[in-house]
Amino acid sequence: MAAAVSYEGPVGIDVESRRRISEGLAERVCSPEERQTVDRSADPTMAFLQLWTRKEAALKCRGTGIRGFGSMVTALEASDIEVTDIATGDENTVAALAWTTGGGRSGCRRDGA
Repeated sequence: MAAAVSYEGPVGIDVESRRRISEGLAERVCSPEERQTVDRSADPTMAFLQLWTRKEAALKCRGTGIRGFGSMVTALEASDIEVTDIATGDENTVAALAWTTGGGRSGCRRDGA
């Protein structure tokens, strides 16, 4: 579980645990360059999930979630959103935090931290 708080604007957070990735999902949500990076990774499943969490956090920050912002392929192209990975302490879990740029204070707390 994770929570994000911002005093100045929207934030988005996503956490994913290792799981089987359905066939064709990467083709639907990744650019060709992203797919190439994932495919060349030592652990393609976790590389894909890390990319997914970044994109989903950005879309949640935008307020649309994965269904509402056009293409998930372009989710990280918004110039007004910053995204960073969050250390989870578990090699089978990845997380990302997104926030709008332009100042403000935001924070992230990992449950149990």
